[in-house]
Formats: sequence, structure tokens, C-alpha cells
Amino acid sequence: QLAVNYINSHGGILGHKVGLIVKDEGSTTQTALTPVETLVGNYHIQFLIGPLWSGDVAAVLPFTYSHKVIEILTVSSMNALLVPPYNEYVFRTTLPDSGYAYIAVQWLKMIGAKNAVFLAEDYKYAHEVANFTVTLAKENGINITWVSFYPGTATDYSTAIAQIAAMKPDAVIVVMEGMNGVDFQKQYSANPVTAKIPILDLESLLDNPQYAETVDAAVPNGMNYVFLGEMSTITNESAAFGKLLEQTYGIPFNHYAADAYDGMMVLAMAINMAGTTNTTAVANAMMKIYWTGPG
Repeated sequence: QLAVNYINSHGGILGHKVGLIVKDEGSTTQTALTPVETLVGNYHIQFLIGPLWSGDVAAVLPFTYSHKVIEILTVSSMNALLVPPYNEYVFRTTLPDSGYAYIAVQWLKMIGAKNAVFLAEDYKYAHEVANFTVTLAKENGINITWVSFYPGTATDYSTAIAQIAAMKPDAVIVVMEGMNGVDFQKQYSANPVTAKIPILDLESLLDNPQYAETVDAAVPNGMNYVFLGEMSTITNESAAFGKLLEQTYGIPFNHYAADAYDGMMVLAMAINMAGTTNTTAVANAMMKIYWTGPG
């Protein structure tokens, strides 16, 4: 909406005001296709931001491709989704899973780790991040000795933490993007052995000070060995966007919001560059755009 507001205040798209039609993809992959079918069938939409989750994107891709709908992914990060033929109309503004792995391995090299363990929530993207990380780490002489996945609803990590304490790896990599990551860190910091093993959170609420402070409140100095693999480079533009987001909606800066803003801005630029809403022409224009935004 912030991007739409900006676009409309600067002449719109092809001289027309633009608006958003918003539909909920639902809580399961099975529910994701219905709202997309409604958007295309009833509203004749040609451009789609989302869906959010990788499984939902995979579910709708055959349909959106068959209707030549341009799809811009601002959350879903799976490399496996952007393959022929579907990638002709699919674009992404968020970091790919291979990028997560690159950050993880660069961090392992930076701290001199020779071995590490990888824990993540049990989603498709996290499995892909794990596979990329294991492969890239091996190429750099680092051994990922254990990989484990937990349901996104998990709250008790005592078994995994006990195993890490017994293994004593040089480092731990975690991908848990909700409150599960905060719960894990509290339990991890409370164990006297794991508390001093460096941990990298690739996707985490802990980049928000209020959540980090709850860890330190539960376990004094609980954040001391925690590193964050930020998905975005925080620039002056990011800071300005974060301030606008907070003033308008009361939401602090997060890379999902920034990536959504970037997706809408790039789409508007591509349509204006193409001079038409024909999605094949717009897709070709998208390939020519270089854009630096808050994300």
C-alpha cells in the first residue's frame, strides 16, 4: 500500500491510478489456489504479489503460468520454484535459499568454525537452505555434522540442545522465523554448555530489540553469543522506509515489508517501461530493470 500511495502520487502507471485487491491465501497449501482463481477469474488480474509461502507458490504456479500472470515473490525464497517454464512470469525480490546458505558459510568462515550443526523449522524452504548450506560448507572445508528439523509449532527443544551440548560443535545455525526461534534461544542460552557456542539466526524475530530483550530477561546475557544473518543491508533508504512504515501502520522495519515495497515499485517501472499491461512485454521489461530500494 505504501508503494501504491507513492506511485499514485507520482502519476500512477501508464497515467492511471493503481489499486490493490487483497485476498487471503489461507493457512494451508490446499486453500491457496482458490483466492488466486478468484482474482484471475472474477477480477481479471494480470499481476500478483505473492503468495507468501513456498508451498502455496508451488500450488498456484501452474495456474498463474497458464494465464500468463506475472507473479512477484516477496517472501518465498525457494530456488526450486524459479525453473522453466514457470520462471518466465515469476520474479523475486527476497533473498534466495542459496543466498541464506552463502551468509551461513561466510559466517562460519569468519569465526573460524570447522564444524557446525543446522536446526530449522520443518518447511520446504528450510530443507532447501539446509541442503545448500551443507554443500557449500563442504566446498569450503567445513563439516555440517548434524541437521535436524522441528515443527513450526514446537516449543520444547531440550532434546536437541542436549545433543548439541554433547557434540560441542564450533557453531550452530538456526532457521526459525517465528516465536519458535525466540523460544529456542531462551532454552539454548539457559544451557551452560550451549550458551557459549556461537549461534547464527538466519531468519529470526531476534532482530527486533523487544524480542532480544525477552531472551536477556529470561537468561541474563542470553544474547551474548547470538549473531543475526540480516536479509537486508540497512541503508538510509531502509531507515526512512522503516520510519514511514512505523508512522503509518505502527509496524517496525522488517525485510518482508521492504521486499514487498520493492516488488510493487519494480512492477510499476516495468509496466511503464513496456508501455503496456501485456504481461509478456512487462516480463521482458522486468529483466532490464536495476532497482535499489529499502529491501
